[in-house]
Amino acid sequence: MRARGFERCDLTTQLGVVTVRRRYYTCPQAGHGGWAPFDQLLSVVHRCSTGMQRWIQYAGAQCSFEESAETIAEFSGVAVAPSTVRAVTVRHGLRRDEAQAEQMRALDERRLPEPATAPQRIYIEMDGATVLARTEKKECKVGVVFHTTAAKPLRPKRVRYVAGIETAAVFGKRLFTAAWNYGVMKAQEVVALGDGAPWIWDLVALYYPQATQILDFFHGCEHLREISRLRWPDEGNPVADRWVRAQQARLKRGWWDAFMLAFDEIPFAGDERAKLLGYFESNRCRMQYRDYRARRLFIGSGMAESGCKQVVIRRMRITGARWNPPSAHALVQIRVAYLNGDLSLSTYFPLAA
Repeated sequence: MRARGFERCDLTTQLGVVTVRRRYYTCPQAGHGGWAPFDQLLSVVHRCSTGMQRWIQYAGAQCSFEESAETIAEFSGVAVAPSTVRAVTVRHGLRRDEAQAEQMRALDERRLPEPATAPQRIYIEMDGATVLARTEKKECKVGVVFHTTAAKPLRPKRVRYVAGIETAAVFGKRLFTAAWNYGVMKAQEVVALGDGAPWIWDLVALYYPQATQILDFFHGCEHLREISRLRWPDEGNPVADRWVRAQQARLKRGWWDAFMLAFDEIPFAGDERAKLLGYFESNRCRMQYRDYRARRLFIGSGMAESGCKQVVIRRMRITGARWNPPSAHALVQIRVAYLNGDLSLSTYFPLAA
């Protein structure tokens, strides 16, 4: 490295733009770019101070980059370009993703210790929501980890979100790392809920073989409604509504034989019967709702549905938004950190002590 003397930098801070002069170095072999130790010492990113970076993350996690810049300017009087908001937000999202990847590696290498204590009953829920990319749609997988207490078994506690625009294999490891830090391996009871997607049950079988698997009751009801249209195609038909409600009651009471027998009323065509009823037959072991209700377990994956709305729909699917996958994945990490209360610049998901 070769010293090029002191160069000027207009640093955007929470108090306004501050001009500083700091020593700057270049690499003759590289031929471009440079390095300022002052910037690294104070964690300067895109000429923004750490305080301004935190403001940008909070704003960028909640609204568009243009609206974030307007909000910061309105309440602080400090002008920040939308392009700067985007660059800083994506940069920190990538850093958070790298920190989570390091935790996953530490878990693989058995360097990630378990927490000293763990809740008695832990829930694991997964779902997916669509993100509009520039050329195609991408699925953002969302996971939720929470627990309940014996005194209030139907009230979620300490909800933690995990998300990523990635393959099921990578997402499964990301979610398991969060569950590990939550204490899933020491919990007396683990409950996994999903909507019936094969990738969900594959991950549950791989990472949580001890879990009680529950098919989301309301997705099952939607499947019943779809089947009822084969006989009563008109919307709002009272006979169809009664049939669906009766089927729901049979499921909740555990009357499986009567539940399956009622499908004889439906005029299936060709191989429709095997195809549509295969959904229930393959998930029978996950539809023991009478037992689940007696144990005071959740039978709906409402927390995962809410997670999809909180993480993806409210931020990633705002009007006019089109993303390239790496930036979208980075912003998802910022949104997750915001919902988890982890928007801190000093640490990025540190290894458990």
